[in-house]
Amino acid sequence: MGGYEKLSVNENIFDGFDEDEFAIYRCLLTNEFILGCIDERRPLLIFKLQKRLHDYLTKNSKKIVEKEILFIEDYSSTYKLLKKTHKDSQFKNSDEYFGLWVDLYVLIDRFPITFKRFLNYERVCVHNSKVNAVKQNTNLESALLKSNVEVNITKDEVIEVGELRFKMRNYYLIVEPLMKTSKIEYFDSRRADVCLNTIYDLKAYELKMRGESDLRHRFKHFIIECTFMIKNLNPKNLNPKNKFDKDSHILFWEYFSCNIIKYSIFYRRYLDVKRKQNNESKN
Repeated sequence: MGGYEKLSVNENIFDGFDEDEFAIYRCLLTNEFILGCIDERRPLLIFKLQKRLHDYLTKNSKKIVEKEILFIEDYSSTYKLLKKTHKDSQFKNSDEYFGLWVDLYVLIDRFPITFKRFLNYERVCVHNSKVNAVKQNTNLESALLKSNVEVNITKDEVIEVGELRFKMRNYYLIVEPLMKTSKIEYFDSRRADVCLNTIYDLKAYELKMRGESDLRHRFKHFIIECTFMIKNLNPKNLNPKNKFDKDSHILFWEYFSCNIIKYSIFYRRYLDVKRKQNNESKN
């Protein structure tokens, strides 16, 4: 759970809670304490998430399932009480304070349909915010590229300026609009760079493999899916309005880098085979 750590039994200085179900979490940034479920797969009801949930319930009251309305009303009143208690240093971190947290976790279990809809809504909002951030960055880069190209004269200089470089989570994304291609360079120099041709080569390698497990079958499906996505990056359409779309390349590599982790065992085997082939060709 990013930004929060669960206190061990020895570190927990707060009493009165069922250690089999709940635990105390400490925010690494603010050093504040909140209550969370022992099962870390369940959402941690931090204040920001609770505020968004309360706002969602208020704005979408007409969509709420009728049998869940009473529990949602109880949640709303309990949330307001916790919010008030949180601001009072006298009651903060008291048994009453954490007791309200328990009530909130119990109450959201009573309106599972609405809460699941809220979590789906949150995922869409987070995804859209990431897409918008990428678009804003690329629009800025495009403006800089355009202004730089206008003052350059030779073709070589234009191509050099045309390379866009984005710093992502653990790699640099290099987009070349003039060449209509892109690739990623990992911060860790021990990791091999990946270009669009690498994925086609990986597909050819994987299709030769036999006796596949269920995981490998999903990996092949993922690689084939990626090759179809690559074909859609630069549609071969005669319409001159269809220009090179940098955003599509950025979103593609984000999708690839996030999912390839799940199949690292097969990807490493492919890299080992390619490395051996390159060494043999040199000798």
